[in-house]
Amino acid sequence: MRRTRRSTVHQRQLDRGVIPPGTRLTDRPEQIPSWDSQPAEHRRLFARQAENFADFLEHTDHEVGRVIDAIEDLGELDNTLVIYIIGDNGSSGEGSLVGTPNEVMSLNGRQPSIEEAMGFLDSWGLPGTSPHYAVGWAHAGDTPFQWTKQVASHFGGTRNSMIVSWPARISGTGEIRSQFHHIIDVTPTLLEVVGVTHPTEVNGSAQKPIEGTSFAYTFDAANAAAPSRHTRQYFEMMGNRAMYSDGWIASCRHGRLPWETAGSYSWDDDVWELYDITGDFSQAVDLARQEPERLRALQDMFMAEAARYNVLPLDDRFAERLDVTLRPSHFAGRDRVTFREGMVRLPEGSGPKLVSVPLTVTATVDVPDSGTEGVIFAIGGDAAGWSLFGWKGKARFHYNFFGIQRHDLLSPDTLTPGEHTIAVTITPRTDRPGGPADVTMAVDGTLAGDLHLPEQIPQRCGTECMDVGMDCVSPVCDDYAGKGLFPFTGKIHEVTFDFPEVTQPTGHERLELATRMD
Repeated sequence: MRRTRRSTVHQRQLDRGVIPPGTRLTDRPEQIPSWDSQPAEHRRLFARQAENFADFLEHTDHEVGRVIDAIEDLGELDNTLVIYIIGDNGSSGEGSLVGTPNEVMSLNGRQPSIEEAMGFLDSWGLPGTSPHYAVGWAHAGDTPFQWTKQVASHFGGTRNSMIVSWPARISGTGEIRSQFHHIIDVTPTLLEVVGVTHPTEVNGSAQKPIEGTSFAYTFDAANAAAPSRHTRQYFEMMGNRAMYSDGWIASCRHGRLPWETAGSYSWDDDVWELYDITGDFSQAVDLARQEPERLRALQDMFMAEAARYNVLPLDDRFAERLDVTLRPSHFAGRDRVTFREGMVRLPEGSGPKLVSVPLTVTATVDVPDSGTEGVIFAIGGDAAGWSLFGWKGKARFHYNFFGIQRHDLLSPDTLTPGEHTIAVTITPRTDRPGGPADVTMAVDGTLAGDLHLPEQIPQRCGTECMDVGMDCVSPVCDDYAGKGLFPFTGKIHEVTFDFPEVTQPTGHERLELATRMD
């Protein structure tokens, strides 16, 4: 149990001084409800969310420990530089005020009701869910700082602890270094310690310089209290922005709250704040009124840095930026796309857009004597997506709306052995992404059924892929969850998508969409 013992020792050492004595606990934003304000039944759900997070954190620690132990077993741990950053910006606040059983839904701009979330109480964190805890836990996890991930203006959205171990070079253990550094400093540090110079040219192509400052100097105990060599840093994320310089930071939270991923936002006027973090670790005391000239200088510095590093124009959109139509694409401008058997694991963002657009998918297949079974085409997975497949001899279409709603369309007749054409048409009722749609299925040109979708996946299904002939990664439909990739038992000649209104924008249209600020 070497990992457990090592973790405990490190925790005791870190408890002695990561947060300076006298640091003030910042106030909870009024928009985030308190624990005491929640009814008991909702607290059960919130407790389950924290338990799930603890489970995942324990799993992560265990797996990281396995890597460390493997290096130690090789006899190379003393000569291995380990940089362990605890977190990804701040704790994440996209999970809504009540939490969501499906983070992908939240990222699409659809937040669950408390009733929908409560329905997953007993399955929270199990396969088929992709959960995210309520924003109250995110705020608690960012203690003692203000705000959460996304809010790059404040340390609750950016600051993380980092552990560095290199016994052959760093003699001290459990020591604290408080110099200001940024994630962009990791690469310069690695280049310095291995003695490699970043090339200015590769195969005749000029290379961009690496921004950042090595923190290798902090490895030496003699530099434990040395001034930071990283003296200036801008921050920006979706309009939230800040400028750090020599111990001072100017911070401006932009109006959209982290859990407001689409729809109407709680807009406020942008207000700049000013903090002296040499004595105010948590950004608790706003000095903007006392130091207006210093604030103005940092605001001007931010604009200069933003221009230098291509931050401008500021873009405060969230779910819209997830949309695959904002990216360059091989399928841009096409009104017909054909895939064939063997095309698997095409990332959703690299294929044509197949959600919240009008389309007809037509599959030409050979059904064997044993009957039709298995996936013909699938996009997405258990988080969200849709699948066309053979099921107990019939053609079936399944639409998974983030696990919250599931819709099925099954052909009335069994498909006889031989060649068949199966066509599914999705017709949105509005131009609004995520709005209702009608679905029809035809087999060999004859209507085989229809259904209504009250909601569609607005932007994308998540982080999975498109597959012909199987469903890779996780299953779109629960019914074939235990059947592995659920490959099609017959032969697939082709799967063709027809887009009646050329919904795949051209390259220039994509650029316009990506840079549009309205």
